Formats: sequence, C-alpha cells, structure tokens
Amino acid sequence: MNTDASGYRELKNEADRLLNYHKTTRQFFKHLKDTDIEKISLKHGLFSLKNKVTATLRFSRKIDRETIDEMNSVAHYLNQNVIVRFCALLEKHKVIGANMKICKEIEGSEDLNILRELRNCFAHSSGNLKSGKHEKLCNKLKKRFELTEKDHEPNEFPLPSTQVIGELFNSCLSYSEKCLQLKSEGKGYLFEKENSKTFNKSWDWHIDSDHSIEGIDLEKVGRFVDSANKNRDKEIKDDPRQVLRKFELVRDNKVTNAGFLLFSKDDSALSTIELARIQDNHIIKDGLTLKSDLLSEVEAVMSYIKKQINKAYIFTGEIQRVERWDYPLDAVREIVVNAIVHRDYRESSDSIIKIYDTRIEFFNPGKLPEGMDVEILLSGDYVSNIRNKKIAEIFKEANMIEKYGSGIRRILEGFKAHGLPEPVFEEVGNGFRVTIYKNESPDIPSTGSKNTLQRNIGAPK
Repeated sequence: MNTDASGYRELKNEADRLLNYHKTTRQFFKHLKDTDIEKISLKHGLFSLKNKVTATLRFSRKIDRETIDEMNSVAHYLNQNVIVRFCALLEKHKVIGANMKICKEIEGSEDLNILRELRNCFAHSSGNLKSGKHEKLCNKLKKRFELTEKDHEPNEFPLPSTQVIGELFNSCLSYSEKCLQLKSEGKGYLFEKENSKTFNKSWDWHIDSDHSIEGIDLEKVGRFVDSANKNRDKEIKDDPRQVLRKFELVRDNKVTNAGFLLFSKDDSALSTIELARIQDNHIIKDGLTLKSDLLSEVEAVMSYIKKQINKAYIFTGEIQRVERWDYPLDAVREIVVNAIVHRDYRESSDSIIKIYDTRIEFFNPGKLPEGMDVEILLSGDYVSNIRNKKIAEIFKEANMIEKYGSGIRRILEGFKAHGLPEPVFEEVGNGFRVTIYKNESPDIPSTGSKNTLQRNIGAPK
C-alpha cells in the first residue's frame, strides 16, 4: 500500500466530514442582517445533505437587534471552532506542528499560514478585532479572498463559510497531499524547523520518520567496527547499539537517515543502483539492480563491473605475471564510492551505471554544490562541501575514503598512470555523470553543456 496516499485519503475523509458538519450547523446560524428584524422564522436550506432534508428555524417572538447579535455570535464561534479543529486534524496527520515549518515552495502554503495564524488567534485570544491586535491578519484575509466590509461584522473576522473556510480547506488539503508525498519519499527535512541543535546539519543527520531502529542490522554494524579498527590507534570496543549512538546514527532511540541507509536489514528503494551491460550502444546483454545498504553496495558494484570488463595478463620476463584490467580498478572504485557517498538521496531518481563496449557511464542524482562547477572540481582548488556528512564520516572510518576532497585527484592520477584519457565530468539535468573510456582517443559525444570538461590531450574538447 502507498502509505502517503492512504494517509492523505484518511485526512481528506476526516476533513470532508468536519466541513460538512460545519456547513450543516451554520445552516441554523447564518449571518443575520438588519433586514431580518421583525421576522418570526428563517428558512435554512438543506439540513441533511445526504437525505435532502430542509429545515426552518422558528422563533417564539419576532427577531430584534439583540437576537441578531446573539445568533451572529454563535455563528462566529462555529467559524472559530472549525478552524481550530481543522488545524488539530492537520497536526494529527503531521502536516503542521510545533517543530515543523511550512514549505513555501508548495502550492497552498500561503493559505496554510493564514489558517495557522487564525488558529493561534482563536485559541490564544478572544478571536475578535476589538483589541486591534489582529488587524493585520484581518487585512490579509480581505486581500487574499477579495472581501469587503459588508462581508463581516465590524469586530469579527470575515469568514464566509464557502468563500473563505471552504477555500481554506481545499487549499490546505492540496498542500497536505504534497507534504505527505514528499515525506514518503524521504524529504521530511523540507518541513523541519532550523534551530540551534540542527544548524549546519546535513540531511542524513536528521531522524528518518519512516523507519525504526528495529530495521537496523546489528551484524552489519559489527562488520563496520571490524573495518574501522584496522587503522585506528584506539579500537572501538563498544557494542553495536552504542556505536550507533556514538556516531549519532541513532538519537533518542530513533534511527537517522544515514543510519538506515548504512545499516538497513532489508533492501530499500532509496538506495537503488541500476547496472547494465550494453553492447553496440543499444543491446542490453545483462543487468543488475542493487537496493542494499550503502557499504555493501560498493563491493557489489565493483564485482559486477569486473565481471563485465576484460582482464589481460602481461608477461614482463619476471616470474610473476601482471594483471591489467580495461580500467584502473582503484580509480573506478573511487568513482563508485564518491557516487554512493555524495548522492542526493532526496531525489526520486536512481543511480545508473551503464557499461558499454568502450566506456562506462556513472550517473548519480544530485548536482554539484552551489558555487561549484566542473572546472573548479577538477582544479582541486576548493573547500570540500559534503552533502551527506554522516555517511561520509562512516565511509572514512571504514577506510573507504582516504581524505575528504582528494577523490577526484586520485581518479585523475589513476587514469593517467593506466595510459587512458581523463574521465569526462558533467552535470546532466538534476544529476552528475562521469564517463570513463578505455580507448586512447575516445569518440566523446558533445553535450553542449558549459559544465562539461575533458582535459586529455588528443581527445576532443
């Protein structure tokens, strides 16, 4: 079942019931005007929408000014009540909350802000305009819904049931649907408030609201400790659960995004890597889909690549023969590690590795950091800006990263030592692609992108 879709359906059903109850009740407490004075009864449209039952409200005496004021006060109370209850419903479904911000990029965010301001006004003050404290909010409502003075009492908020409340419900539900969808895709960070405890923290540091600590494989944590201890002066002797807490992969008994991706028990679509062996540029001879934990994926990718490329034995006259692969494996491994560590796991697209007859393409979701381009990347003249700080930290502890910011240099040196052209680095759409060639003069396709660079002498530029 699609959890975000089912969660939204439940929210919408509850919101529809709430709005219908409100509309039905307001049939008996419409906004009365001076023209209703002296009337003895008021006809009120449909009482039961389902059964098409109409109703008439009859008074024991003729309506006067006092009766109008009392009736309108009840109507205003009902308006306030439905706003407060709708906000409570959105909090229940984690669309809004004390530690959540409203994402301005999502349609409906403006109306959700208005709704929340109204709730705060009604829940924490008199909810009328007599004090003058809420005049700014009232003017915001008038502007947003094109209201005039005749649409409300002088000291009350303008909240016509259809024109304002109904529109607020529709707009905020639209926002809610997108919010729940993004959360299901692991993008809950978009709605987290920044505070002193989370300032300068990367996405992978944050709690993963969709997974629990029970989904962590403690044996995998133990294997990580074994790898880390190989080059440590002081060995890690803590048990796996303590290790997770010390590296901040688990906080308050809740797993972080990094913790889940690094040590998950089961396969996850979040870490999907698609690999394919392509012959003659279009025939797929073989394929593999990986969805495992990030540390395991490095070896799995390298194993698949080695299975698909050639290895030669060179006899130099020495007793020991020399192995030579189509590509420098250490440099290829560095490309793979960089891809896994620096991938933007908030993107819905997968990492894709295509192995052709004369080249390999590595595509990774996630563009270069702001202010960085390919030329700066290849120059090495930059301060390393790590997208996934916790993931990078664990890879470094496991001796899979030598030094932050040095990977590109080692890749370039590896291909030069192997007598091959430098790889082509380029930004493609919302991702980054590295293409490596096993020919000395590759036929490198031109993308026309200014953020593409190939520096090998003798290769097209």
